[in-house]
Amino acid sequence: MVCYDRSDERDRRPFAVQCTSLANLARVAQNRRIRAATADGAEEGAAIAAAEANGTREAVEYGSLFMAASGADPASAGIHRTVSVPGATAESTGFPTTRAQGGVYLMAAGTGAAHLMLPGR
Repeated sequence: MVCYDRSDERDRRPFAVQCTSLANLARVAQNRRIRAATADGAEEGAAIAAAEANGTREAVEYGSLFMAASGADPASAGIHRTVSVPGATAESTGFPTTRAQGGVYLMAAGTGAAHLMLPGR
């Protein structure tokens, strides 16, 4: 696992770090390049969708953890945790695709960005 500072990225909190598997560093680098080259979240999302559609999106390691901490400072930082499951669906995992039931749920089902949301701070 490797951790890195993200506080220098557009729209990030003063304290922003993320940790993930070494296998995901090419994807992290691509994410950082896209974010730096775009003006806002909508443009960034469109660039990521285009990379996904044209086959240039860097792969993410199935089952890998992404853990981010962000806030005004380390003491006040909230934690956000996801597990990457590219291509996963509600049917293939048994997880719901909304948070309505509480607990773990699947976001971006059926895409290369599919991931399990792990609730709690």
